[in-house]
Amino acid sequence: MRLHLSVIARTLCHHADTCTPDASGHFASAPGTCRLQELILSVPAVSARWGFPLRSLTTLAGTVAVQAGTQLLVFASGILLVRNLSIEQYAYYTLATAALGIAAALSDSGMVSALIGQCGRVWQQPDRLGAVMATGLAIRRTVSLACIALLCPILFWLAMRQGNSLSQALLLCGAVAPVFFVTASAAVLEIPLRLHQRLRPLQIVQLTGTLARLALVAMTSLVYPMAWLAVLSSLFPLWLINRQLRERSVTLANFDASHDEEARKKIVAQVLRTLPGTIYYVFASQLTVLLISFFGTTEGVAQVGALGRIATIVSFLMMVFGMIATPRYARIPETEGRKLLRLYLLLMGGVAAACCAAVLFAWLAPGVVLLILGAKYGSLTSEVVIAVASGALSVLASASSGLASVRGTVVSPLVSIPPSIAAQALLIYLLPLDSVSSMFWLSITLSSVQVATNVGVFLRRLLRG
Repeated sequence: MRLHLSVIARTLCHHADTCTPDASGHFASAPGTCRLQELILSVPAVSARWGFPLRSLTTLAGTVAVQAGTQLLVFASGILLVRNLSIEQYAYYTLATAALGIAAALSDSGMVSALIGQCGRVWQQPDRLGAVMATGLAIRRTVSLACIALLCPILFWLAMRQGNSLSQALLLCGAVAPVFFVTASAAVLEIPLRLHQRLRPLQIVQLTGTLARLALVAMTSLVYPMAWLAVLSSLFPLWLINRQLRERSVTLANFDASHDEEARKKIVAQVLRTLPGTIYYVFASQLTVLLISFFGTTEGVAQVGALGRIATIVSFLMMVFGMIATPRYARIPETEGRKLLRLYLLLMGGVAAACCAAVLFAWLAPGVVLLILGAKYGSLTSEVVIAVASGALSVLASASSGLASVRGTVVSPLVSIPPSIAAQALLIYLLPLDSVSSMFWLSITLSSVQVATNVGVFLRRLLRG
């Protein structure tokens, strides 16, 4: 019996009842008795039909549940910092995390998506996969050095402008640099496990690192609640994650293989196409923190950062999406255009529905949401709804961009940047720049334009075939 449902496919051919799962959950059979093909959210196959076995549904539900739990621990770490750091220290921490976000996005510039696309072509060949991975890591390291050299002086200046002491500003920059380097490597080292859908080992690694960070954050924020130490508390957990990712990927990719020159050219070409738009969107996305630090108060910077923590409630969707959907979407053969279109609409529709549910909850019960942040931020009842809406649209923008990028589609900056600049310039002219809600309206505008252009351009490509 086949259950037709366009999410996970398995095709059983010839005596399917003789197939039995092994210890890892995969199916094996004697030669000539069974052929099992899994597609999209399982092992890829060209000719598999659509189906949704209960076993696959249970696996997917378990993956989402574990990822939600991991994200909840990340969220708890952020809330501990919101509650335990003073408003001034949390303002400095917000500046540091903004600098980390800018550096991470600039050092990526679509490189991870391009790398997944290249690895997806050789994912079953450890030597070739390792060569592509080694190439990607080398590119990432070079770009990361340039990014941190550019952003540390800017962070130092912003921290001093907000009234931080010289020693504390230097410590803040000294904490950001090593944390950024290990963060940049982790995003690349996950790729072999994601492509092979070794989700349980990957989630164990993430969960271990997240628990370690929660413990360190709890200890440091209670004993010595300083912004630079809060940033530095992520260093050991991230190093641990990187080490475990390498160990668990050793059978999947040979990291000692020589670099793949052809892959390097393709990755660099896609990064260069993406870079102009990335530069604009990175600084535009952090415009809220920059503007509130210039025109607002230290309290306003802290409020923007605290509400941003609430907005990350919906970010676990992007974690699950990047772990499950994006790699499998990258593995679909280019010739299966109708399948690409159908799955794209299904995935984007699911993410949009979940984001709408999060915004609706924040609108119906803002007091419950703000209770998490504590009394210092209890008056931001209208701002919290806008903040969650901003986070939801950011997730949609990331999802639409990620799916397009792994298929080699990059939106031209000439299409996406002019309307974004026009809309944000109008809002900057009309809205008070010392207002917290104004900052999130700017973010909503940017993400809305991103979603519209990403979806429009990629759908046009899919429909043209």
